[in-house]
Amino acid sequence: PRTQLKTSNEQELRKPGSLSAPGIILGDTITDAMEFCRQIDLRFLWVDQLCIPQRPGLVDPEIQHMASIYSGATCTLVALSGTTFADPLPRVRPGTRHPESQHQAIVDGLRLMTELSLVPPQLDINRSWTFQEAAFSKRIFFFTKSQTFFLCRETIYCEESVWEVPDGDSMAAWANTKTIEAGRIKDLMILRNSNGSYPEGGYYRSAEEYTKRTLCYPQDILHAWAAVIQWMEEDKKWGSTCSFGLPLDQFGFGLGWKPLHCHNPDPVNQRAGFPSWS
Repeated sequence: PRTQLKTSNEQELRKPGSLSAPGIILGDTITDAMEFCRQIDLRFLWVDQLCIPQRPGLVDPEIQHMASIYSGATCTLVALSGTTFADPLPRVRPGTRHPESQHQAIVDGLRLMTELSLVPPQLDINRSWTFQEAAFSKRIFFFTKSQTFFLCRETIYCEESVWEVPDGDSMAAWANTKTIEAGRIKDLMILRNSNGSYPEGGYYRSAEEYTKRTLCYPQDILHAWAAVIQWMEEDKKWGSTCSFGLPLDQFGFGLGWKPLHCHNPDPVNQRAGFPSWS
């Protein structure tokens, strides 16, 4: 089993060099992330399983501060190509990249080929927990089997496409964000502007996007929403205390909120521990 931060090993893992000790199992995903941070000259790396204590039946207070963690980070690394902690980050080490096949054809003497996926099929933007990554990160590196691509609040770049033209403006800002998947991520990132605040109505835009997503454990509905609640309570302009995810200064309006795009966020059965009006 992989090494996780627990009450029983917390003091041991706090010691310098503890992650290199015998019996510590990090997996290639984490060790490659550490190597990538060294390559781009970043000193620190936050990994949930090593930074948030795993206590059965309890929710660590760090969950309530994920907005600060993501927004305070230089960048966020997202592994899309693997399914377990043992899978590598492609291209960080030799032999770990498996390019996507491209079909070619000659049409009227012109050789054409299919483009590589900008946002790959395995990009799980429908999971509730990934909502916070996109909404609060300044920059995101997505690692796929075929290429790595970079997303920030201004544009998107990927390894196998060239969107810049000599002596001209970058085409990436408009060309790359035309895909539906990239557009959804971009919409989330621009909810938060460069000065760290959100526009009026940002809470309800966030709620609509979040309720489209799926949870493996329905009881985590507020835990995966914790970063937005933190923003709601701390934002200097629009800040408001929340109750069960609803801002109290707009409580009546929040009770009547409905999504605009024909999806139904209401669970079939009321979640345990939630009031009937939530």
